[in-house]
Parts: sequence; structure tokens; C-alpha cells
Amino acid sequence: MLPLVMAALTMILLLGFAAPASAAVHFVSVPAEFGDALDAYENDDIIRLMQNIYFDMNDGNIMIDKVVTFDVNGFILEVTGSDDYYLLKVDGESGGKLILDDSAGGAFNVIDLGSCGTSVLVTNGSEATVTNIIQKSSNNWTIQVLGGSILNVTGNVKCHNNGVKAVDGSAVTIDGTLWVDESLFTYISVGSTDMSKDEGVYDTSAGYIVYTDDVNTVCLRAICEIDTTPVTWYNDLADALSDVLDDETIKLLTNINYNTGILISDKSFTFDVNGFVLNVMCEDSEVTDGGALEVSDGQV
Repeated sequence: MLPLVMAALTMILLLGFAAPASAAVHFVSVPAEFGDALDAYENDDIIRLMQNIYFDMNDGNIMIDKVVTFDVNGFILEVTGSDDYYLLKVDGESGGKLILDDSAGGAFNVIDLGSCGTSVLVTNGSEATVTNIIQKSSNNWTIQVLGGSILNVTGNVKCHNNGVKAVDGSAVTIDGTLWVDESLFTYISVGSTDMSKDEGVYDTSAGYIVYTDDVNTVCLRAICEIDTTPVTWYNDLADALSDVLDDETIKLLTNINYNTGILISDKSFTFDVNGFVLNVMCEDSEVTDGGALEVSDGQV
């Protein structure tokens, strides 16, 4: 398993290579200019944000069929849409590749507001990087990566239906949290194998929880662990908070922005922040009924 995982991660790092110096740069300050740039860009061009851009596709979609770099340049690019087969498609059949340059900060977020069949589709040996994917209404799959393609999500994926599907020798890496309601939907599918959250295997050398059929791979970053014997790793802090027992320790493995309140009731445990920062971005957090929280090596 390890060579497959490391090869997938190495290929994903190639997405960070800069476009050639001769590429044309399309400067974008308003949504209409972003739409014009999507119509006009040629192979290896750069679309560079000069302001935050909120681009509503309505019932349309974005097709990337040439090599293009989205340079968010410290700003937010948010693409929303609904009611189509896909919202964002990156197709390698004619050489499409989507490179995200977020070296100056910023983000490229894909937000599916309607019933797109797939929020993000990467196919035919292509490669793509996005920051966050949010699916707000029912569809088929939030992410499909097909035909030996690669998708890197540097942030979170929040699903209102099935989560991530990788087939035909494809690889997906998510560096944030994947949220899927497993009581209703499929968490991950690799090849013809559906896998639940609990079926991932932690790769100690890479720091990811790995789901694979030895041909296709989905890697989710482990963001925290509970120091039991054996250690248990988690992609979602909510799961760790649910599982932690008295006198155990939740240890952070990265900075976490947590958008849900934390309720600690009738148990005492330690947060080992491990030099990272846990931002609880909600006012509805409390310790009740004899619960206790100790914080070590950092801040909450």
C-alpha cells in the first residue's frame, strides 16, 4: 500500500509547479471579467484575482479543457451553481489541468447549490486542485475522479449526498475534513468497493488515513488522535470528541478551525494541542455535569 500512496502524493505535489513565464495573465477584478477569462484563456495561461470574486454559474458549469492556473493572489474565488451534470469539470482528454496558486493566501471554493450530478468531476488523466468543496443539495456524488486522474483538496469537503468516488487508477487527497452522513450515503468508493469511515488505514509515514483497493486511493489527512493503545486517528474532531473517555487525551496533528460548539458532559479529558491552535468558531461550547477539560502545549 505504501508505494501506491506515496506515488499518489508525489504526483499531487506536481500541481504546484508554476505556469511557464510566457503565459498570458488575465487580471480579474469583477465576476464578469472572470467569465470572460474562462472563455478566452489559452493553454498555460494564468487567471489572477485582483479582488474577491463570487461567480454564480446559475444552471451552467465550468469546463477546464486546457492547462490553466487560478492564481487567487490572497483573495477568495467562490464558484456557485446548480442543475447540471457537474459544476466543475477538469477533462484531460484534450489536455485539461487546473493548477491552484495560493502561495499568497486565498482560496478557490466550489459550492454546489442545487442538484448537480457531481460537484467536482476530474477525468481522463487530468489533475486539479481546489480549496473547499461544499454541496448544499442532493446529487449523486460530491467528487468523482475517473480515468487515472488526480484531485487535491487543500481544505474541507462537506457533502449532502455520497462523498468521494475514485476509479480507473485515480487518486484523491483531502487535507481537511470529509463530512458525509453515513446513515444515508456512501462515504468513499474506490473502484467497485464502497468503504465506510472506519475502514481507512493510517499511514504513519504520510500522516493520512488511506482508503484503497490497491488501484485507486483516497487519502484523508489525520487531524487528531486519541492516545490510547493502540492509538486511534481521526479526520474529524467531532468523532474524537464523541469517542474520548475519561482521562484520555485528544492530540492535535494540525491547526483546526472547528465550526461546531463543543459540549463536555460527565467526562474529563485533555486536549494536547501539540503546538497547534484549535479555533472553536462557535459560542455554544460548555463544560457541564462534572466534566473537565485540560489544555496542554498550546491554546484553544
